[in-house]
Amino acid sequence: MKKTFDCVAMKQRGAQAIYRQIAGMTPTQQLEYWQKHTRALKRRQQVQRGATVLPSRKRARAANPRVAA
Repeated sequence: MKKTFDCVAMKQRGAQAIYRQIAGMTPTQQLEYWQKHTRALKRRQQVQRGATVLPSRKRARAANPRVAA
């Protein structure tokens, strides 16, 4: 049976694409890259789930003082 989708190959292509994007970045720049892309992913997940966009941490703290800074 011939596979129509190769999960491992897809993961490797994704890893290679990220490696090319962060090649030459300092550790600080890499951290900023991951933080930015993590925020974008969380926003996309919220939209796909039908929820509103995540509030900023500042607004979340104002609404609930127990939210971590």
